[in-house]
Amino acid sequence: SPDFPEFPEYCPGADVPTMNATSPNGVTGTWLPAVIDNQNSGSYVFTPTPDSGQCADSRTYNVVITTPTINPTFDAIPDFCSGTTPIPGLSTMSNNSISGTWSPATIDNTQTANYVFTPNAGQCALPLTITVTVNDVLTPDFDPNITICSGTTVPTLETTSPNEIVGTWTPAIVDPNGGMYTFTPTPITGQCFNPQTIEV
Repeated sequence: SPDFPEFPEYCPGADVPTMNATSPNGVTGTWLPAVIDNQNSGSYVFTPTPDSGQCADSRTYNVVITTPTINPTFDAIPDFCSGTTPIPGLSTMSNNSISGTWSPATIDNTQTANYVFTPNAGQCALPLTITVTVNDVLTPDFDPNITICSGTTVPTLETTSPNEIVGTWTPAIVDPNGGMYTFTPTPITGQCFNPQTIEV
């Protein structure tokens, strides 16, 4: 009988061997199916060439395509403000050495979206979906121009904008002669703000 070695288990998409027409002990013949399916488990029958005087029997070999079990792991991408650059980006190599591709391939820094990592074939690794959160940037909506009459009481600069953003002013007190004043929002985890400058 032909003495081909048993096939090892393969990961889906892995490189599989060519089916040799001659066994290690010199029996010639044909395989059915003739090519290993690297996506599905199956049985492969080697039939010695008839009328060749080899006195060899057919033999069946099983090929097992194993179920992917490895989960790729990546460093988390923290929430970030719209228009800025996310750190880290989308790496094509996971922390546990699984290579693959992302779809979409790059992060859209204007909106929250899902990104799917597809491992390259032959690694027994599962796909992974992550959500990258992009926070809108809010701008205080104070009146950009405040006019007061000379000699009248100067206004107090409110520390909360009409759209409820809390912050501080520089300078903190209005000069009776007027000027430019910048409102800097107080940082809040998970929220993004622009400063605002008004003229008095």
